[in-house]
Parts: sequence; structure tokens; C-alpha cells
Amino acid sequence: MDIAKAWIDRFSPDWVSLQFVPYAFHPKGLCFALPSSLRTLSDGYKVHVMFHETWIGFTKISPLKHRITGFFQKHLLRRIVSELNPELIDTSNPLYQLQLSDEKIEAGISPIFSNIPIYSQPSQWFAGQLAKLGIAGEERASWELLGIFGTIHPEFAPLDLLSERIESGSSGGKKVALLGIGRAGAGLEKLKGQVHERFGGDVLIHFFGEETPEHISEFIGSLDYGVATMPTEFMDKSGTIAAFRAHGIPILESHSVFLPEYDGRLKKSVVDFADRDPSNYTAEFVSGQLAEAMGRF
Repeated sequence: MDIAKAWIDRFSPDWVSLQFVPYAFHPKGLCFALPSSLRTLSDGYKVHVMFHETWIGFTKISPLKHRITGFFQKHLLRRIVSELNPELIDTSNPLYQLQLSDEKIEAGISPIFSNIPIYSQPSQWFAGQLAKLGIAGEERASWELLGIFGTIHPEFAPLDLLSERIESGSSGGKKVALLGIGRAGAGLEKLKGQVHERFGGDVLIHFFGEETPEHISEFIGSLDYGVATMPTEFMDKSGTIAAFRAHGIPILESHSVFLPEYDGRLKKSVVDFADRDPSNYTAEFVSGQLAEAMGRF
């Protein structure tokens, strides 16, 4: 702690910014020593807090275990705000903003920037991969490419979405391919099994695994649609979704969650980031917006 404090003091920043994710500090998100440690580190400086996540178990239908854990996570978050007394607080989405507001914590909304830069001169790697799948040249026009980037969340269930694209003609009569890139996680095999069982050969499903940022950018930029694997309510906290938006790719929402205490209020407080200019999801733009907000203090 002394070494960290000495380093901060040598750097002498105008602001100290805490990017808060509970589980980054403790396996259960319950690092009770954190507030006092952060107070020591930030003493003498203006403080900004970005709540990337808040606490779990925040609705009456949440599992009891989550509600108990969430009770203590919420207490910890409130202590952080009390100890640091930040001049500026942000979060990434309207749901978390409402949660914080209910605790008398006023937070602005700052979009997450893309975790994949845009490469202006693609390597043609993806074109070669499509050729191996039989989707090359003139054949490309007869396919609708849906793309997944990153982890497949356990609750992800795209079967209805795929059925709509195929059976209702949303794809315009085109053949449908569900393609993925990145570290998909344990949910991949389950997803493949579900798609094959439901659609057989009507949906081509293929995952490329982990790739370079350049290849991922090329993959995203070649899609017809990105597919959100997380609930709609949490899309704005995702760097993956920001990457789709930064590349100008429209997004298909796969599912939503019922949040009885928040559903009605969420509809009134939606920030439609999807309509923003793609450049608004670059690191340069988001950091510029933050610098402008900090400049008001």
C-alpha cells in the first residue's frame, strides 16, 4: 500500500479514477478492506468512480444466496462512495444507474468503448476462412452472417432468434450462418448441440476461436448482424457490444430478463446508444468525454 501511494504521489495526478468491478478484488465480490485502502491511496486528489458492475441479487425474484451476497456487496459499494466522496460517478447502463439512484448515489452514464480497434486495411484472412466454409465470391450474397464475439453466457438461447431469421423470412430467404470468434467458454458445445438439434443443416455454425485483434476486426466488419449473448438490460456494459457498434454492425438482441422492480422504470430511462455514431465507441471519444466532464470540477 505504501509503495502504491508513493507512486501515485510521484505521478501527482489531477484525478484518481477507480474502475470498479466487485469480483476483480475478491472471488465473492466482498473485499471489505477495500474502501479504507482506496481512501488512503486517493487522499489529496479528486476522485472519479466508474461502476462497471454494482451488486447481485437486486430483485425480489433473485435466488436467496444472491440476495444475501448482494446485500453485503451493496454495503461495500456504499462504503466506497462514503470513504472516497468522489466528485464524479459514472456507470455504463440505465439499470445500474437506477440501482445507484435508489441508494441516493447519483451517477452519469458513460458508454463502454470498443475493445477491438478498427483496421482500415483488412488482411483478407476472413475471406479465406469463408471460402473454406463455402461462402466465397458470389456465394456470399446468398448468406446472412450472424456473429458472436467472446464468451457465450450460460443463459444465451438464440434458438428463437434463429428460427425467426429462417422461418419468418427475416433473412430475406438467405441461408443463415452463426459464426463466432474469441474465447467462447464452456457454453459453446451446449450451443452447438442446441442449434444442430433444432435446425439440422439449416444453420451453419462455426467458431474460429481466439484470434488477433486485426482478425477479430475483420470478422466483425464482415458480418450482417452481431448477436448479443447477454440480456438486453446488460448490453451497454459490454465491450463486445461496443465493438459491434464501433464497426457499424447492427445488433440482434437474443433475450431479456424480468426485473420486477425495474422493468417499468427502465423503459422510461433508456439511453439509446445503438443510434449513436460508431465513432462514439472508440477509446479516444469516451476518454475525451470523461476529460470534459472532469473539467467541470
